[in-house]
Amino acid sequence: MTATLRAAVSVVLLAGFYLVALVQLALVAVLLFGASVLVAGHDAVKLALPLITLGVGVAGLALGRGLASRRSRPHGIPVAPERAPALWAVVREIADRAGTRAPDRIRLLPDATVRVTEDVRLLGLRGGVRTLYVGLPLLQIMTVDRARAMLAHELGHFSPPGGAAYRGRLAVTAALPRMPLTLRWYAHLYLALDAGATRAQEAAADRLAATVAGPGAAVAALHDRPVLEAAWSFFFRRYVRPGWEHGYVPDDLFGGFADFVHARADELDDLRSQAPAADRWDTHPPVAERVAALAAGPALAAGPALDAGPALDAGPALDAGSAFDAGSAPDSAVRPEVGEAPLPATALLTDPAGAARALQDATIAAGRRPLAWPEFIAAAGTATLRREADQVLREAARTLGRDDAGLSETLDVAATGRFTRAQVESLLLLAAIHAGAAGWRHSWSAPPRLLGRDGSPLRLGEIATLALSRSTVDEARKHLAELGIDAGSTPPLTPRSGAAGAGAVAGLMNVIVNGERSDLVLLNTGLIVVPGVPRLRQREVRPRMHAMLTSIPPDRLAAEPGHRFVAYADFATARLTRRVPKTYDITLYDDTTLKIRAGTDTEELGPGWSTLADATLASRSA
Repeated sequence: MTATLRAAVSVVLLAGFYLVALVQLALVAVLLFGASVLVAGHDAVKLALPLITLGVGVAGLALGRGLASRRSRPHGIPVAPERAPALWAVVREIADRAGTRAPDRIRLLPDATVRVTEDVRLLGLRGGVRTLYVGLPLLQIMTVDRARAMLAHELGHFSPPGGAAYRGRLAVTAALPRMPLTLRWYAHLYLALDAGATRAQEAAADRLAATVAGPGAAVAALHDRPVLEAAWSFFFRRYVRPGWEHGYVPDDLFGGFADFVHARADELDDLRSQAPAADRWDTHPPVAERVAALAAGPALAAGPALDAGPALDAGPALDAGSAFDAGSAPDSAVRPEVGEAPLPATALLTDPAGAARALQDATIAAGRRPLAWPEFIAAAGTATLRREADQVLREAARTLGRDDAGLSETLDVAATGRFTRAQVESLLLLAAIHAGAAGWRHSWSAPPRLLGRDGSPLRLGEIATLALSRSTVDEARKHLAELGIDAGSTPPLTPRSGAAGAGAVAGLMNVIVNGERSDLVLLNTGLIVVPGVPRLRQREVRPRMHAMLTSIPPDRLAAEPGHRFVAYADFATARLTRRVPKTYDITLYDDTTLKIRAGTDTEELGPGWSTLADATLASRSA
């Protein structure tokens, strides 16, 4: 089957969604009419007509909601043509060679990704505003040729004749969760039948990348892209998120990522040889098949030989001296002369340092306190320990009937067997930091470590074990004193109250909390229950949640009338009682309960459900 025929079949199948919807509406009308005749007779049909109309209207509303296209909310920061003429020139050149229109907008993202989105209508049968998203971490690590290969592949998805089919597949995949069951079966049929056309379009996009950037760069980009995406995800999760959740941000986020990639080059090289996990709806063949297809294709004649690509090179760090004025000739301006080192892809930006600062301020910082990397790692580590120790402090204070608890008194409570070894160890590590007996060591090649005054790792696990028994708790105190931690003179450690000092992590919109429609703002220390928005004002939900996560301090948000803050440390028990709809039953130490259930229109902003799952898991392990 030719590519043109495949594309035509895909478009016909896409139009079939509306035919199936009309047939379903007709069936609803016929069934309701037939039921009215059987129950009330022909003479009563006029009286039943409003009910028939209502039934058809309800069915039509459900089908329309499932087929409606939602306009995407822009992310990142815009890149105007005058701010990055080289990038725009390269993108327009590639779009012209792909036979498709250039994006209407280019936006930078704080992520290792490149993608093109389009605000389509009629499930992709009609196009709309097209946006190219480019991750600054990719530009920072990749060379210009590999970046051109990635851009060509993404724009190649929209090249004729299969561009409409690819656009439709994206629209259907996005609408699938909203579709009623009566329409979802056809969506799965469409995706299965369309897979061949979309795979052919993926192959065409690979060939375009090889033609535009050379086969060597195209293959290297195929290997590097999943590795860089995984590297950014690990970097953000391991190094950035712990401090970000507690209200801090590194003063040079993207420079830190470049240092991380350089330090972990060997690990990333090993990762390149591993096949990524398959996705059910992924139309990309395995990388090895794509490389073999390029090797067998005509694109091999234009450009350097195919290879696996050299090891990832972090390239120069972003600094003011690397600003680049592209001029008007894209190819000559962004490609080095023969024998010169490959240019980093940040050369496509006029002011990469300014772009990095603007992107960080607009997307990551969000009112958080900037710190240099060593101070950021230390603040994040200490705050994480404080969160882990907070439950121990709260329980000790409750047992003692006080608002706070000193280390010595908390050890007395621990000796009754009330806490686990891990909980007591977190408390002892926190006490060591407070006593000046330990400090954080930052390294890109290993996790942050807490070291003693002599630079050796602190081994407080054995002491924590001694603290769990009445017969050995005094021995634990003695060992702590030898390390410079006097349990008797350590000032009381007051558990945090309210949302002060907490950091926003994610949001859950339109959930049911104790029977009431609500939104949940999930913090690193607890959650805030916010009264929900009425169904007729649903357009306000996502912008409101975004503002609550980024613009309103958690303590001020928790203090607003009708809002309720619940600390994770106050969870006595918490468990997932139903998977569909997702339902959590939580009992607090004051014997009150919290039942959180997903609604029919529940949405996440950030890792909402996973954050709540982590909180319940921590409660079960307490």
